[in-house]
Amino acid sequence: MDIHLSEINEQKDALFLHGFTYGNHVFDLRFRHISYMSLLGLRANNNSIPDDFEWFDRDGNLVPMNQETVINFVAKMTDYIKDVELRTHKVIKEMSGIEDLVELANYKVQL
Repeated sequence: MDIHLSEINEQKDALFLHGFTYGNHVFDLRFRHISYMSLLGLRANNNSIPDDFEWFDRDGNLVPMNQETVINFVAKMTDYIKDVELRTHKVIKEMSGIEDLVELANYKVQL
């Protein structure tokens, strides 16, 4: 099971690095970006996004965002993270139900 857990983590990392699309831009979700975007969500919650605010996409392009855009952006980001985590949970639950060690060893992880 441990080898599969490593594979799950690698696939999750790849999904987060690939990121999600918002508007015409792709935003990666490496850990530091998730941290930054969480702080951004806190600012939006306090109505403190400046009118000239810009955020960067995966390719380094600056993307203008206003208060409403930031709120929608953070919502889309959290929906994407939730989807990846729910798929992960489903795979782990499926693997934990496999009692045959050979079958478990041959299990193909696919998030």
